[in-house]
Amino acid sequence: MDLEKCEIANFGKLKSDPASITVAKAIANEISKADWNKLWGFYLGAKRYLTEHADPDQIDAHFPPDVLAGDGSMVGYYEILPYAKPVEFTLGAQTWLLDDQHCVRANCSCQEAALSFFELRDTYVEEYHRKFFTNYARGVDPRKCGGTDIHIGGLAHVGVLCAFFCGKPNIGREAVREHINLTHRAPEILNAADAMTRIISAVLGGSGLRETIFEYGSDWFSKRKAEQWSREPDEVVIGHRVSPACYIADAFPASLYLAWKYADDFEAGVITNANLGGDNCHRGAVLGAMLGAAAGTDRMPSRFFNGLYAATALRQLVDELLADRQKSAP
Repeated sequence: MDLEKCEIANFGKLKSDPASITVAKAIANEISKADWNKLWGFYLGAKRYLTEHADPDQIDAHFPPDVLAGDGSMVGYYEILPYAKPVEFTLGAQTWLLDDQHCVRANCSCQEAALSFFELRDTYVEEYHRKFFTNYARGVDPRKCGGTDIHIGGLAHVGVLCAFFCGKPNIGREAVREHINLTHRAPEILNAADAMTRIISAVLGGSGLRETIFEYGSDWFSKRKAEQWSREPDEVVIGHRVSPACYIADAFPASLYLAWKYADDFEAGVITNANLGGDNCHRGAVLGAMLGAAAGTDRMPSRFFNGLYAATALRQLVDELLADRQKSAP
């Protein structure tokens, strides 16, 4: 199974075994996008466990091209073991991230390591931020600093890009894809981002939110699920049917469900999401973008804006973005 491409990759090899090819075709026909995503999440978890418990002498290491070409002398631990858990520690009131670089010169026998410490000024830093800035600190091109990440936080900025490229859906889709690739290179995140982009772009163009969710989000949410889940309390749907956590396989269907159910009530939708807990911040950014596209600011409570700590600065930023958008219009 090719989890990255979400497909059975070895049909040719299985043809000699009738039983195996039958099972493979059955899986290919029945498995959903969400199932593929859960398998991918399980795979990443298993890789991290195996990485942390592996015998270093038995690891088949693959070095970066510049090192193999003789141009590099230091290699980071996470370059060789990308699935390893980042090392963080707290000293006093500060939290720090450790990055270790090791000498790989062919004629050098040293066993020393160069350690770098990065202060994490937030008590919680998204995993993709850690990966990005760890790579950036090593001198990696910023456009190549992203890693494989399967969390819904990757979709937090999609709504802003959709608004900026309103009326230009194809350009918007390409911009979103380029943006997501900077931090989240997992295929399921790209798939969800594209679905979200198409939903918001269509709604901004006048289409109904519920119908658009079924049209462009069908890999993640369906009419059958909508009918079944709508009979249950929201805390059962997002808590038992799907996890309230950040993994895209559950978080994006949860967002689509809430957007479908509260398509006509922005306030009820965002408050319900907040009360459901879990990764309600990133789920809320995704949900709010879809509900906001359908409602427009006229149907949003003014206190949601006026109560913001930086309300004035945010309004100014929105005005500047709109002005930039008008300047870029043909």
